[in-house]
Amino acid sequence: MECYLSLLNGKTAKETAKVLRISAKTVEGYIETVKQKLRCHNRSQLFEQASSLGLISIL
Repeated sequence: MECYLSLLNGKTAKETAKVLRISAKTVEGYIETVKQKLRCHNRSQLFEQASSLGLISIL
């Protein structure tokens, strides 16, 4: 979930990996898992889903 929220806040996989002290590949793997669970095919759909779940508001 931290990787997903970090992505929503505009952080890259590399930036997130550095903060969480894991590899960027691991972050990408976590994001792929979230995409599968939320049935999203790309990051744009993740943002739409986050908006509909109330995690972010799109202006």
